[in-house]
Amino acid sequence: YLALALERCRRGNGRLNASRVELLTGLPRRGLTSKSVASDVWARATVIPWVRRLEQAWRIEPRYLDAHGHPVPLPVDVAAPSFEALWKKHGGTHPKRALLDALLDLRLVENESGLLRLTRRSR
Repeated sequence: YLALALERCRRGNGRLNASRVELLTGLPRRGLTSKSVASDVWARATVIPWVRRLEQAWRIEPRYLDAHGHPVPLPVDVAAPSFEALWKKHGGTHPKRALLDALLDLRLVENESGLLRLTRRSR
């Protein structure tokens, strides 16, 4: 999992985007620049990455579900229920745009005319 995150989070110049790796793996940015990354992975194996936390909250919190218990599409920047409200509660200290970009890059959500929908892939 870490190897895939490291591979996907390289910038065009080859440098590692540590913020993206942190979002995907739960590992702190400062640990990614040290030589202890491998041991840190095992130490943090139970940490749910922030992207997954946000996606799980969308699936289980009643305010983000329809009458049948399915996740509702969310607008990005309007009043609750919205992606912004979800991010404020479950996004930690990570920028909203970074979390949204990670969700889109991993194809966990689709943006359809300004509405974000969870994909089947994210189940």
